[in-house]
Amino acid sequence: MTEPTDAMGAHPEQRLRELGLTLPAPPPAMGRYELAVRSGSLLFLAGTRRCVTASTATSARSVAKLLGMVNCTEDFTRLPDVMNGASDLLIEVFGEAGRHARSAVGMQQLHYGMAVEIDGIVEIAG
Repeated sequence: MTEPTDAMGAHPEQRLRELGLTLPAPPPAMGRYELAVRSGSLLFLAGTRRCVTASTATSARSVAKLLGMVNCTEDFTRLPDVMNGASDLLIEVFGEAGRHARSAVGMQQLHYGMAVEIDGIVEIAG
C-alpha cells in the first residue's frame, strides 16, 4: 500500500512540518458520541474547532467534504470566506487530494462559545 502524498510527493505529516504546524491532541468527546467513525474507506469526523487539523492524520488519503458552521449574526453573509482558511490549509497539505466539496452555514449559537465548528469526511488508507 502506498503512503498518501500531496502533489509535490510529500507525505501530509512532512507538509505540516514544512508549514510549521503540529497536530494537536484530539479533543475529548463532549457527549455520548465518537470523534470519528469509519465506514469502509471513509472516516466521518465529528465537528470540533480542530477538525481540519485532525483530519490531516497520517492515514488520510484525501478530503471529501467539509461542513463549516459559523457562529454569526443574521446579517453576516461572508460564511464562505470564513471557511476558506480551512480549505486552503487542506489543499496546501494534501495537494489535489485536499480539494473537497464544502458547505458553510451560519448559526445563531455554537456549543461552548465556539466561533466555528467544522466536521468532515476524509478517505483513509486501508
